[in-house]
Amino acid sequence: MKYIVFVLILACMGISCNRKTDNNTKQANEEVLLSDSNAVPKSEVDPANINSISVTKKAVNDTVHCSGSLVVAPDARRTVTISVSGSVVKMYVSEEMHVKKGQPIALIESQEYLDMQQQYVIAKHRLQYYQKNFKRQGELTLENAASIKHMEKVQKDYHINNVKLKRYRQQLQLLGRNPDSVTTETITAHLTVYAPISGYVNNCDIQQGSYLKRGVQLCDFANVKDLLVSKKLPAQNSSIIKQDMDFSFMPAHEGSHTKYHGSITKYGKQVVNQKISLWGKPSNVTKSMLPGMKINAYIPVQREPGYVIPADAAIKDTANTWVFLQTDNRFVKYTLAPYQSYGSYIRLSASDSSLFGKRIVGEGASCLARKLDSINNME
Repeated sequence: MKYIVFVLILACMGISCNRKTDNNTKQANEEVLLSDSNAVPKSEVDPANINSISVTKKAVNDTVHCSGSLVVAPDARRTVTISVSGSVVKMYVSEEMHVKKGQPIALIESQEYLDMQQQYVIAKHRLQYYQKNFKRQGELTLENAASIKHMEKVQKDYHINNVKLKRYRQQLQLLGRNPDSVTTETITAHLTVYAPISGYVNNCDIQQGSYLKRGVQLCDFANVKDLLVSKKLPAQNSSIIKQDMDFSFMPAHEGSHTKYHGSITKYGKQVVNQKISLWGKPSNVTKSMLPGMKINAYIPVQREPGYVIPADAAIKDTANTWVFLQTDNRFVKYTLAPYQSYGSYIRLSASDSSLFGKRIVGEGASCLARKLDSINNME
């Protein structure tokens, strides 16, 4: 409750301060309208160089800037681990090498792999024996009730061995070996490991001759064709971001001017450090795009309708931003209240409602500013 009260007090203080600032600005503008030191006589200016505009209400186009990096999509990354212990006979791949799915990446010599195949062959022969014995005992049982107990033992042995055989088959399949190709003549201690997906090799620091225990990571694979653009967006812009919105991005490193395009695929709802997370899919992935590359992204958006003037009508100095109002015989300096800048437009606050219907200098505002400085310096 104390926290809520504290926030409300701060909010009220902020409103009070803003109102005070706006009132001061309004009072200052009233004084300016009566002051010659903040006005340029029309006689001092060529009318052909001056263009008048007025406040309009419109939804303006803007560009939201944010930074991020290129990341590999979760389903486009694979880690290869060793399922049996053994020695590395040969590594067929190296760091950042591109491989295709199913391409050999390593050759492992493993006693575990050899034992697994032997156990599978033995279990397969035993099952054939138990299957024949089970069938024969079934025929005998029909003629001799005394052999029922023996029949039950044969049935039990058959089922136990069948379970073992299925387990060995699954183990071989997980290692990429077709169980039907394993015979007494084809048993080998050499296991070839294959690439699970097409992509670039990462985290590959295994040396030939190394002994690896079961479960040790061999290398990673990243398919850069499934790169995503991960971005952090200021939270105040979250309401205008939608899925499938287009965006452009450029590498953040100095000297890069290549622009790429994409569309937003997902955006987060949780605000962290005043920012939300965005993910996008590039329209086209090139060889120059690498995982981890820093980028600057630009998202074109349309702001809610508001009262705006062209940005080039506003003149900025060290303290304020102001415009020139056109009266019958002079151009008068008018200081703007705090505003929002959206690309080529300035969105005015409610405090500047007195500008509605007034003639504001658009083209030629900078020339008037220089003329005003010249007049004041002469004085």
